[in-house]
Amino acid sequence: MKLNKESIRFDPCNVRGWVNIGWVHWQRYALGWSGNPEMELSLAEECASKADAIDPIHATTRSLSAWSLAFRGQFSEAVAEAKRGTELDSNNGLLWNVLGAMLIRADGANGGLPSIQRGMALIPQPVGTLLNNFGTALVLLHREEEAVPALRRAMGCFRLPLTPAILAAALLGLGRTEEGRITMNEIRVRDPDFDPIGAPHLTRFKNPEFPMRVSQCLRELGWK
Repeated sequence: MKLNKESIRFDPCNVRGWVNIGWVHWQRYALGWSGNPEMELSLAEECASKADAIDPIHATTRSLSAWSLAFRGQFSEAVAEAKRGTELDSNNGLLWNVLGAMLIRADGANGGLPSIQRGMALIPQPVGTLLNNFGTALVLLHREEEAVPALRRAMGCFRLPLTPAILAAALLGLGRTEEGRITMNEIRVRDPDFDPIGAPHLTRFKNPEFPMRVSQCLRELGWK
């Protein structure tokens, strides 16, 4: 955050700097890390707006805007914004990943999975966020056997506490209760204050079936 703010101070037209600052505020909101979540989301939106005013065809700004719209419950608008990102840069695997994530939240996994898979095909070594969304889509489709290895790979390169929450639910769905409990405990190892049941990243879906299923699984595994 400090380096990005410095870059903005030296060059107020630094689009990447504004987007990076926006992602910090977005993450604080998404993971419930702020005492004032509404302020964090508003600041993320403000950063996206400033970046957009400087360069309206900057593709990665579309990702930040899409996530902000999804967290506002504006799912159709979020999908449209993410699609615009892939139109501006069709070879960017991370932009396809964001489109997949928006489609999952708006329409379910069947719509989002192909976009995520396209993103994975564009990145030889898929990063954690891609693997996390891929596993999420598979869990949504009740394909837990396929989801578990993807989510385990995601845990190895994605340090945020989201992945173990989804993986624990997948393991319980397969009847692997003890593995699920061990995995669930990894949430607190990564972030003692993270509450997966209330975090926007795991609750903002048009259809509440998935967050309700994850929450129920975590409660069954003993989450308090």
